[in-house]
Amino acid sequence: MSALSPTEKSTRRMARLAGLSYLIYSLAGAYITFGPVPSIRALAQDAAQFEYMFRTGMLAEMVMYTFVVISAAAMYGALKSVNKSAALIAVFCRMIEATMGAVFIILKYAALSAVINTEVTTGFSPEVRDSLIMLLRDIAGSAIYFLLIPMAVGGVIYFVLFYQSRYIPRWLAASGVLAYSVVGTV
Repeated sequence: MSALSPTEKSTRRMARLAGLSYLIYSLAGAYITFGPVPSIRALAQDAAQFEYMFRTGMLAEMVMYTFVVISAAAMYGALKSVNKSAALIAVFCRMIEATMGAVFIILKYAALSAVINTEVTTGFSPEVRDSLIMLLRDIAGSAIYFLLIPMAVGGVIYFVLFYQSRYIPRWLAASGVLAYSVVGTV
């Protein structure tokens, strides 16, 4: 059995890091989607009951987007030898996704602050305060669809490169292409 070259060792390490990061951000995303994370509307109705769970959802989003960045960088490191230009476009798309995700977290935090910290909105009537909270909710909720575009483009490119490289089983790479294609059309 021949020894691996330093480039092959580095590529394997990057592939493992990408896979681990992908798993972590997928689990965080599943928690956000299917877990007990309340909506901003529920938080506004009963902040005492839902604040802790809302904060855990925001923490899960921070973990998710942090590992999107780590995964994107590791996938670039693993796949640049397959097609450097395509891998660079994919990492750029995933960085756009993470940046937009960070903005959405800030908007959610602003809504949380308006709900639980009444000093922030002392100059507003209750109706205006409620409208502000719902505006922040609607912006964060609707804008997520813009995030799906760079996420899908980057994901499709990465899985096409994985398919070409055979670093992962081809059926898994093909399912990644299909999944991200569906996400991009939603």
